Amino acid sequence: DLEHALDVTYLAFGWLKTKRCQVNHYHHNSVIGACAKHGMWMQALQLLDGVAHSKVEPDAVTFNATISACEKCSKWNNAVNVFVGMALGKVEPDTISFNAAISACEKSGKWEQAFQFLSVMVRGEVESNTI
Repeated sequence: DLEHALDVTYLAFGWLKTKRCQVNHYHHNSVIGACAKHGMWMQALQLLDGVAHSKVEPDAVTFNATISACEKCSKWNNAVNVFVGMALGKVEPDTISFNAAISACEKSGKWEQAFQFLSVMVRGEVESNTI
């Protein structure tokens, strides 16, 4: 079942760390992506925080998966905070970043914030697409 699969993923991830294996952003992105897919926003945020405290540099996929996890659970404020952290972390937001942030705001009825993201997207000449 899903819960068992995620438990195994977490255990494997933890095992890699205890064995002093070289954990890279692909490992982090895979686990955060699994959290996003299943709406586990708190775990995704914790993992993103873990990346920030490790030697691994988060990339756009790391941030996008975390924003998507927040978006799936209508946690627009968390999604916006991750988006802002992305820019502060010197990672360039892409179309996926903007779309996930816009969707998080929309799901929570925060239309003004969604429109602000869309405006920034257009001004920044980020390629928009249809969700």
